[in-house]
Amino acid sequence: MSDVVKTLRRRIAEWMRNKADRVDRTSGPRAIGAHFNFVTGKGLVITKTDGIPIHPPAPGCPLWYMSEDYDRAFADMEPRS
Repeated sequence: MSDVVKTLRRRIAEWMRNKADRVDRTSGPRAIGAHFNFVTGKGLVITKTDGIPIHPPAPGCPLWYMSEDYDRAFADMEPRS
């Protein structure tokens, strides 16, 4: 597949994701700004991008979380002293 087609598909996917977030911002998935990949000899490797597009794109799959899970994840945390 040519680079032009890949870039076009990526931009369409980003546009659709942004539109979906606007429809229901409270329940749509959100990007964490990291990718994960399995590397032989290392196991699971997470590449943190902080949401900044990097070129070439980070290897692996982007990590996402569901909006309603964010508050639940921190509800039982103890405050730091």
